[in-house]
Amino acid sequence: MTTPLPVNPLAIEAQADELFVLAPSVLYAEALAEAGLLFEGKSVGTARELDLLFLDLDQTTRAKIRPNQFAKERKKGVTVGRRILDRVQQQVERELLRIMRRHDAGKYESFRAFERDAVALMKPAWKEVFEAGVRSSGIKGTGSTTGPVVKLSPDDVKWLRSAIAHEMRFLNGFMTAVDEGTWKMPLPRRVRMYARTLEAFYDSARVIGLPATVMIHWTGENDERTCPGCKYLFEHSPYTKKTLPTVPRAGLTPCLTNCRDKLLIRQVESDAVISRTNASLTRGTHIKHLRRIKARGHL
Repeated sequence: MTTPLPVNPLAIEAQADELFVLAPSVLYAEALAEAGLLFEGKSVGTARELDLLFLDLDQTTRAKIRPNQFAKERKKGVTVGRRILDRVQQQVERELLRIMRRHDAGKYESFRAFERDAVALMKPAWKEVFEAGVRSSGIKGTGSTTGPVVKLSPDDVKWLRSAIAHEMRFLNGFMTAVDEGTWKMPLPRRVRMYARTLEAFYDSARVIGLPATVMIHWTGENDERTCPGCKYLFEHSPYTKKTLPTVPRAGLTPCLTNCRDKLLIRQVESDAVISRTNASLTRGTHIKHLRRIKARGHL
């Protein structure tokens, strides 16, 4: 019999209308779990449903009027977006590990100097990964090789700023734990896991940018190694933009950044989206169930 995990009192306070739940620092989550707590953060995708409808209006119209052109642009966007994500992840892992090792070697005169280097690395990384995710949704790129890969709308910029401000809290928690020497996990592994959270950041932006006329499938092995949270997501797949509760490696499932699953996007007719949305549990209900599974080990 599996021993239920302790209930997370912090998760109870989270808002019911979050689009995704992201644990920006899985390392911090694991540290709290060791202390008898689980921890969740808020993702880039927090938005009211009305905001989401306005955001994807142009995308939905374009996807319906010129489906072939949209499909071609989305395929190209996925290629470009994944290339950027991979590059940024490698850079973050390499440079953040260098910063952490400099700290361990006593090369920083203060915590503030240590923090300054980490923030200077992560702020542009979050922005670039967000833009890559938006580009992968099929939104036309700028064609630039040195600047932003897409031009963000005012709403996108607002969400990005809010998300980065939230991420900063978790980055600070991660750095404080490193500074105090409270970690048991080897430093390279900690940093690698932290860099993997950028994938959830990317997928959140990707889904936000999709048109409303898509079905989102939770896909993967779904075998004996699959955690109970992902088992739940397989059981209730597919999702629409209105019902999708999280993305892989976002921290809402017990497997955290070790998730092996991915999202498969399929363009469908509006009637299919409406039918599936009406037949599904609400996004808030899914999030509530996933938090319960993560806290107890079962629903």
